[in-house]
Amino acid sequence: MGKELSFAEMLCYNTTRIETVETNGDVCFATGFFLGLKVKDAKDSIVVLLVTNRHVTENAERLQFHMTCADANGNPDGKKRVDVKIENARSQFILHPDKDIDLSVFPVSKTINDFQTQTNAKVFFSHFPQDTIMTDQASEELDAVENILMVGYPNGLWDEVNNRPIIRRGITATDPKVDYFGKREFIIDCACIQGSSGSPVLSFDKGMFFDKYVTKSGTGVKTMLLGVQHAIPVKNAQGEIVKTATPIKGVEANTQIPINLGYIIKAQCLLDFIPLVEKRCGLVLERP
Repeated sequence: MGKELSFAEMLCYNTTRIETVETNGDVCFATGFFLGLKVKDAKDSIVVLLVTNRHVTENAERLQFHMTCADANGNPDGKKRVDVKIENARSQFILHPDKDIDLSVFPVSKTINDFQTQTNAKVFFSHFPQDTIMTDQASEELDAVENILMVGYPNGLWDEVNNRPIIRRGITATDPKVDYFGKREFIIDCACIQGSSGSPVLSFDKGMFFDKYVTKSGTGVKTMLLGVQHAIPVKNAQGEIVKTATPIKGVEANTQIPINLGYIIKAQCLLDFIPLVEKRCGLVLERP
């Protein structure tokens, strides 16, 4: 029987390092994470999605992601990992129906199960449950400033020996309830750099916490999936602030200077995939 992991420990297995080979031959690195959508009228049945950005997959000829192996007791074996490959990824990933929303998903459950059957390997991973997604109703619990964590692979960095991501802390720089510049996104104050594309961003408080009016308190872990990092503002060679996407190429010279802010697509946008995933998988999923 597997040992119980804390919420923070499970975060290390919610994400995966993505490597793509684009149609022009470029090799790029980014972040993906696992999200579980509930199947309607099927107890404990979910469809697991691999979530990342549209700009990561739309030109990807091949994509691979790393998964940690499980030992005989079902615990993660950090010293062993396997690489799962998706051929012709650009046609396999489902793009968000709004081309201006930089998200894509891949229903990955069958791919993982087939991989385990074919290789006789057992993998260990976690996912964000559907009910952790920030909805319009749930967002009313949030204040204009919230503590956040971002989990991913900045600059392609990771703990390759243990197959673990880099976790960074920050705060919301704009109110996550408000559409920044009229777009379904907000900004965080966190060190976001190339390679962070696709990183999940979540509110996170541990121990004793309060509601936004400081009238009610609780203890434990307070968390909500707020969104997905997709771009950063940078200062270019002319000193102008411009918005740029954040995958990273294997060999890349870059004179742009990040200013430690990140653009985050609101997590509600992930729910827009439900009818598209239903069509792809032939299932009926629960609506929030």
